[in-house]
Amino acid sequence: MPELQPTMTAVLAAAVGAFESSVDQDGVWLTRYRVLRNATELREAEWARWADWRTAVAEFVAARVGGSPQDVIPSAIAGAVLSAYLAVHNAWATADQEPREPAATLRRELLPVCSALETLITVRQGRAGE
Repeated sequence: MPELQPTMTAVLAAAVGAFESSVDQDGVWLTRYRVLRNATELREAEWARWADWRTAVAEFVAARVGGSPQDVIPSAIAGAVLSAYLAVHNAWATADQEPREPAATLRRELLPVCSALETLITVRQGRAGE
């Protein structure tokens, strides 16, 4: 059986990969994000979508590290990744120009967050036997 990649490497790849599939050359992706971000009548549906995104990450992390998606570590990791992801998007939404390489930028911005969270997982797994 092949060795699994680290949990947060997989989360980073999935987040950036899903984002890449939605990016278009004309910038419609950013216009769509701005509309969803700013239209109060759409906010409830948009937050439900992000809640589903967060739940999927928590479920994946829990499956990898053990426990429930509602446990502190999977839930905190999912919340942190979502917050970082949205922070990058919010910066783009308020900028004067579109990012030139959005997927590469997203990966670069999320990498330190995911690396720190992988350390949390490693420390937590080291203490699991205590």
